[in-house]
Amino acid sequence: MDWMRYGVVALSVTIGACTTPPKSADKSPKPEPTQNQTQGSDANSQGADYSTGAAEALNPGVTNLPGNRLVYFDYDVSQLSSSARQILDQHSAYLQANPNIRVRIEGHADERGSREYNLALGEQRALAIQRYLTISGVTPSRLLTFSYGEEKPINFGHGASAWQQNRRAELVY
Repeated sequence: MDWMRYGVVALSVTIGACTTPPKSADKSPKPEPTQNQTQGSDANSQGADYSTGAAEALNPGVTNLPGNRLVYFDYDVSQLSSSARQILDQHSAYLQANPNIRVRIEGHADERGSREYNLALGEQRALAIQRYLTISGVTPSRLLTFSYGEEKPINFGHGASAWQQNRRAELVY
């Protein structure tokens, strides 16, 4: 009987270690933008740092990447807007002209909703971009999707402006 008691205790400890901890109230402020950041023309186009060096590390010889690598989404939506499709058309043309280049599509969500829901929403956003690029002629094996959910915000604020910036997908070459 003692071995069963130890097994139950070990199982309880293992299950307890796997539970999701509560959200931390400690949110660090967003660092100041750098000159390498890409700025788009519409209100949703807040940029992230995409240096050519990082792109070349993933894909040696990468040059002339499309400037805007952020696609924004409305609240609780994974459908692509017309401005998102325009951005993706540029990426599609670039990828078709450079058949050896691969891209990782990272889906993100704002902090509202459960962790699980936001991971699923981030995945749906990344998959929507993957489908669009595939339909546009990019080979699916060159497109890797990943979801961060709410875990990697661009803006650490807790209002509408911050949430709008965090509802995005990033194309990482």
